Amino acid sequence: MLSNIELKRKVDKITNKLRAGLFDEVILNAKALLKKTKHPVLFNLISLAFQSKGEFDNSVKIMNDALELSPRNVFHINNLAISYHKLEKFAEAEEYFLKGLELDPNYINILNNLGNLKKDLNLIDEAISYYKKTLNIKNNILETHFNLASIYQSSGEFEKSRGHLNKTLEINPNFAEADRVLSLITKYDKNNEHFKIMLNKISNSKLNKNDLHHLHFGIGKCYEDIEDYENAFFHFHKANSIKKEITNYNIQDDIKKFERTKNIFENYKNFRIKENKRKIIFILGMPRSGTSLTEQIISSHNNVFGG
Repeated sequence: MLSNIELKRKVDKITNKLRAGLFDEVILNAKALLKKTKHPVLFNLISLAFQSKGEFDNSVKIMNDALELSPRNVFHINNLAISYHKLEKFAEAEEYFLKGLELDPNYINILNNLGNLKKDLNLIDEAISYYKKTLNIKNNILETHFNLASIYQSSGEFEKSRGHLNKTLEINPNFAEADRVLSLITKYDKNNEHFKIMLNKISNSKLNKNDLHHLHFGIGKCYEDIEDYENAFFHFHKANSIKKEITNYNIQDDIKKFERTKNIFENYKNFRIKENKRKIIFILGMPRSGTSLTEQIISSHNNVFGG
């Protein structure tokens, strides 16, 4: 029987491995510890490791095992719903998110995750509503501010987007994805303050590769605006090189995704829509050819939503 002190020490060690990206070790160590104690946090650590590896089916399985022992544990319910969401099983995801809110109506993570689900389903007003509920409870949640910024940027509401991006960077100045999105809605000159901030930030040795690649894209956009194309090319090339390093592409993942998409349509092949008033606009083009600008211009119309 493990003492509480010994259990905490072992759990802290596994948690540190999760933060370090040692996901296989997390799964191995936590499963070994589960044989001695069925502590709920061990199930969550295993689920998070599987999610980080993209093994969402395994995450669902371990969370279902956990819920058999603790059916009212909102952390388990949230992780299970996230896994269903990633598997594009949207109905199951919403069912468990709502079940979690029945147990804890103010659980911030579930409110934010429900907003993510609604956004992916293109239910934008509902997504915004959940995000705002989240911020009414706690106003300094980086992910929620960034999600709202992305929605407002896609819909052409640039000032609202800018406000949430600035709040995101206030919470974490090194969250460079916010810099990149901010660069997309800003026209730069040589004296722009945000341009100077990004140039100073790029030398920060604490930035990870993901943040660096977003920052190089943002700086590339700045140089493009001031017509310094040599430096723009340098930063765009650097951004793409880093992205290639960190992207662990596996064609089998896309094959599985296409199969899931085909199965969805198979389920609806006998379904007839009486009337569909929504028209879909596809914008296609080569990289850096103006497709984003075209989408933003079209999305600025009140009757159009871009994403």
